[in-house]
Amino acid sequence: MRGLLVLAALVAAPGVASAQYYQAPTYGYQAPKAPTYTAPSYGYQAPKTTYDYSSGNMYTTTPNYNGGANIQGSNLNNGSMWNTQVKPNGDMSGTDANGNYWNYNSSTKTYNNYGTGRMCTGTGASRICN
Repeated sequence: MRGLLVLAALVAAPGVASAQYYQAPTYGYQAPKAPTYTAPSYGYQAPKTTYDYSSGNMYTTTPNYNGGANIQGSNLNNGSMWNTQVKPNGDMSGTDANGNYWNYNSSTKTYNNYGTGRMCTGTGASRICN
């Protein structure tokens, strides 16, 4: 008798029971998604070369990805060469024409040349150097 009651319950509402409690598995192949690439927002900026006729200096400035720049300098008259790296905050460092390392701190307005020992503080007419 118990078997007939269970069978009667299943026959009475077959669609309701299967719709609420059973979900057929979905089989099939799903291709993996291709990775995406987003180009950097800063973009490429070509180096710029300028020439100062009065001094004979030529400068090639290459912008950095971080907002700073690298500057290569040379003098066509005497063959000297130097370089400077400029950071976005105004700090600078590089080598002079004699190969001496130097740096400039924009917040303290201090210049140090580690090859010559020269140190300067301040800007313009109020600049003091040893």
